[in-house]
Amino acid sequence: MGSDIYEQHAAVRTIYDRASNVLGYDMAELSFNDPEDQLNLTRYTQPALLTHSIACLEAFRDLTDDRLRPVMAAGHSVGEYAALVAAKVLNFESALKLVQKRGELMGEYGEGEMAAFRMDLDTVRPIAERY
Repeated sequence: MGSDIYEQHAAVRTIYDRASNVLGYDMAELSFNDPEDQLNLTRYTQPALLTHSIACLEAFRDLTDDRLRPVMAAGHSVGEYAALVAAKVLNFESALKLVQKRGELMGEYGEGEMAAFRMDLDTVRPIAERY
């Protein structure tokens, strides 16, 4: 995930280096090779996704000579943190620490599941009450 832009853009390599310094492990090695299948663990997945998202932003800036600037940013789940970094609400290092902790907590306590239904509440409620 991201090895192509890593090879092509110095700014992307800098993002991966910054992530490695904050997290204490080689983010490029994890993201591109995953030697110990750690990306299956949310404590590693979430920082890797944030790093890749910000790396994509840096590649975009590089490709456009920083002429095009987003006026809005949005994200879903861990992508919200990338949006906050893109909007300069959080710095990258702080966001990494937050998503690392988020991933650790979700890995430790995240036994639940999520489901989406295309039914009205009166139909879903009796089903949910059984479980």
